[in-house]
Amino acid sequence: MAQRHAPAREITVPAVLSSVAALRHWAVNGGRAAGASPGALAAIELAASEVVTNAVVHTAVTVDVTMRLHVDGAVMCFEVQDAEPGAPRLRDRDDGAPGGLGLHIVDTLSERWGYRHEAAGRKVVWFTILLDQRS
Repeated sequence: MAQRHAPAREITVPAVLSSVAALRHWAVNGGRAAGASPGALAAIELAASEVVTNAVVHTAVTVDVTMRLHVDGAVMCFEVQDAEPGAPRLRDRDDGAPGGLGLHIVDTLSERWGYRHEAAGRKVVWFTILLDQRS
């Protein structure tokens, strides 16, 4: 049975590459507990990987990464907080550099995404996934 208004959950891990898999699995398990469709679980897995990888790889000052998730009706919201104050940006797909498409993937898979600044120079990148999303 889907938890359509479940309380928020949160986890904090070290900002190292091995944490990406842990947070990805945590996010998917949260989606599964909320009754997410197979298509939504696939979107959660990939979008969470991209956002967490960005927090670990593209920030020079982050020592930990926090992921929060909560369900509001038919939508699940994921937030990833790091200590890098810089705004995330969609890179030009034709700039010739390898990689850099993570936020394009998040933009494609999510219902919405964005970021906000928090206290003490921390930033939160968030995205929402429809729980009944088809693949």
